[in-house]
Amino acid sequence: MKAMILAAGEGSRLLPLTQEQPKALVAFHGVPMLEILMRRLVGAGFKDIIINVFHFKEQIKQFVAENNGFGAEVVFSEEEQLLDTGGGIKNAIPYLGNEPVLYHNVDVLTNINLRNFYHDHLLWGGMASLATKERSTSRHLLQDKAGRIVGWQHAENRIRIVSRPNRRGYHETAFSGIYILNSDMLELFPEEDVFSLTPWIINLSGSHDLRGWDNEDYYWFDLGTAANLKTAEQKLIADPNDPASFILR
Repeated sequence: MKAMILAAGEGSRLLPLTQEQPKALVAFHGVPMLEILMRRLVGAGFKDIIINVFHFKEQIKQFVAENNGFGAEVVFSEEEQLLDTGGGIKNAIPYLGNEPVLYHNVDVLTNINLRNFYHDHLLWGGMASLATKERSTSRHLLQDKAGRIVGWQHAENRIRIVSRPNRRGYHETAFSGIYILNSDMLELFPEEDVFSLTPWIINLSGSHDLRGWDNEDYYWFDLGTAANLKTAEQKLIADPNDPASFILR
């Protein structure tokens, strides 16, 4: 199974921790975010991993090499400028192949069962599965009764985009920053090299069946800000049997 870690960002929300190191190497309970995710992916059976890099990219490449890829075959998709989430994936197309690929933001910490998520996607047979979770957020994905993605809303800004109108109403859920895309999805990328994934997904959801996946009770933390990092460290403790796994207090 193949996965891609999105790790190119500058980590500006984590300053000053990212002044001299990339976001991917900021430590959580003493373990770099990238190591936590690499160990989780390899443990779930993902042995082919692509990492997109930009900010302090040589530090990331050296860290992975010093740890022998944590048991995975690793390739780096280098960016000459930040390409955003969608553009980062588009830039990595030469490494992605023809099988479905699991994509995971490096600053997302969760205990979701990645193997189950991937296998459920294969059984479903659709083009894309987005891991979702019931949690407090100002930005929601909208799903219909069948679980298909049919829109997006930003409650605070009173913005709602509906790609498939539905008289039966919508279920509001939160995107977890973990998703699976089939290779034929990549053929639908826009001509632009720099673009965000979420607006592209919502646009496609009007004509393609893309689903939200919330089949498990799992914890989820965004480690992308210094405040969130501190909060998560207060709520989680290291698993004594696995230095890169954590348990809710």
